[in-house]
Parts: sequence; C-alpha cells; structure tokens
Amino acid sequence: MKEHIPTLIIIHVLAGGLSLVSGLAAMILKKGKEPHRFAGRVFFYCMTVIFISTLTISLIKQLHFLLMIGLFSYYLVVSGYRSLYHKQLHWSQKPNWIDWLINGTAVIAMLFLFAFGVIKLVGGNLFGIVSIVFGFIGLNMVYGTIKNFVHTPGSKTIWIEGHITGMIGGYIAAFTAFFVVNNDELIGLPGVVAWLLPTAIGVPFMMYWIKKYKKPVKTSKYVQRSNDRLK
Repeated sequence: MKEHIPTLIIIHVLAGGLSLVSGLAAMILKKGKEPHRFAGRVFFYCMTVIFISTLTISLIKQLHFLLMIGLFSYYLVVSGYRSLYHKQLHWSQKPNWIDWLINGTAVIAMLFLFAFGVIKLVGGNLFGIVSIVFGFIGLNMVYGTIKNFVHTPGSKTIWIEGHITGMIGGYIAAFTAFFVVNNDELIGLPGVVAWLLPTAIGVPFMMYWIKKYKKPVKTSKYVQRSNDRLK
C-alpha cells in the first residue's frame, strides 16, 4: 500500500486546490442560483476526495492526528451539506438515520481529538492547543446540531445557519491545510499560530453571514397576545 502514497498525495493536492477555488466561488456567487449550487457541489466532492485520501494515508502511516483532523474537516462539510435536507426542522421535521450516524461518529472523533490535545498539552507539547481548539469547536457544533434534532429550533432559517457553518467551516479547514503546508516557506509563523490563524479570521466572517440570514419563527397574533398576558 505504501507504494501508492505518492499517487494519493497528488490526488489530495489537486482536490485541495480545486476545493479552495470552488469553495470561494460558492461564497461569492449569488445564493440559491445554479452557479452557487454547482460550485458548492464541486467543493463537497473535492472535500470527499480529500477525506478519502487523508483517511487512507493516515491509516497506512498510522498518523492519528491526521486521521482526527480529516474526520473533523469532513464532518463540517457533511453537516453543512446535510443541512440542505433539514429545511423543515422548525416545523418538527425528524432527522434521518444517516444524520444520527454522522453526528454519533463525530462525537467520538471530536472527543478523541480533544483528549489527544489535553494529553499533548499536559506532556508539555503546546501543539496540543490545536487539538483542543478543534475538538471543542467540533463538539460544540455536534451539540448544536443534535439539540436542533431533539428540540424544535426557534429559527426558520436554522438549515441555512447549519449550511453556512458547515460549508464555511470546511473551507476554513481546507485553507488551514494549505496555509500550514506553505507556512514555513512563505511566512514562517509558529506552528500553533499557523494552525489557528485561519480559524480566528474565518469564524467572525462566518458569524456575520449567519446573523445576516437568521430569521426567527413568527408566531400568530393570537399566540403572541396570549404570551403577553402570561407575562
């Protein structure tokens, strides 16, 4: 299997480059139109190829951190993609079994990622901060997703919020990989900083778009008047 690693790396790099281009195009193009959907599909399929190649390489070389980062990155993208099928969550839509499988697997992966970081940090390796941060982000996202599955969300655009969070989060992960690989030659930032800087910059941008599209579920005037009398 090891003789196939160079080929896998080439495929991984090509898919990574195309994911950066298609992901950026999806963010720039007008939402809801076919060009946006097409760019989004290309991004999703590229991230799928990246995940498969990452999974294969990490298992062959027994790179546990790479495996967990691969699971973290792909969970973000899959979660964002699956949100497109959850447009009626605010009307008590029930998630599919595949949604429970995805998020159940993610819980295990994020716990391992978080624990891996704690162990590294306790051992004096500051790189453990990266695992802790990513593990915390992943666990927080899984918690929010499962919460919306169990309890009817108060936003009718919760699916858009999930879509934006997952897809932009996945793009940040893809850009982080590109940034880290080229950091030493181009910039020379400390390793921990290089890993976390794209997240620090990208998350506020993501929150801006979520706030822009977020809309609460409107209640009828009768319900509103009844609620006012109970206050």
